[in-house]
Parts: sequence; C-alpha cells; structure tokens
Amino acid sequence: MMTKAVIVKDDYIVFSDSVPIFHSDETMIMDAVLMAFIKTQKIDIIHGWVFCNEAPSMATAQAIIAAELSKVVYQNEELNEEQQAAIDLMEQYNIVVVHNPNILL
Repeated sequence: MMTKAVIVKDDYIVFSDSVPIFHSDETMIMDAVLMAFIKTQKIDIIHGWVFCNEAPSMATAQAIIAAELSKVVYQNEELNEEQQAAIDLMEQYNIVVVHNPNILL
C-alpha cells in the first residue's frame, strides 16, 4: 500500500501520508494519493504530477485518471499484478508512468 504521496502542479504542492480510518470494529487505511486528492479541496490539479513511494493500486489509478493528472512517478520497483494492471490502465489514458528509485518522500 502506498504510504506517502506528493501532488505537484506549477507552484502548488500537496503532501500526504496514508491515514487510518476507523469504521465500527474495522480499521481501514486510506491510500496516500487519495488523501492528497482530498486535501486539494477542489484546487485545480488537472495535468499535475504525483510522486509516490509505491506504484498505484487500481483504485488509485482510477482516481488519478479522474483527476486528469498527467504523470505518476513511483519509488519502489517491486510491482504486484494489480499495480502492473493499474500502470497499464493509466498508460491507456496517456498518463506517463515512471519508476524512479531516487525520489525522496
């Protein structure tokens, strides 16, 4: 699960960590990218970039597509099947997806 994310557009930067959400007896963790989207509070991030420590999940990829971001840069090289499918989906929407192990979040 992605635990850190940064969204960048022009001079606007939103940083977020993953956040535990308590619902009855269950604890769910909200993905860092989704938390960053919530933090933007409708500020225009269209065509912005997102930097994250893990490749996005399918749900996160769908949110990235909906937000019309243009580039995703992720740090951790290891991909599971869902993350590879998410990358393939984003690339179908002309979102540039790049692995960069040197980003520091």
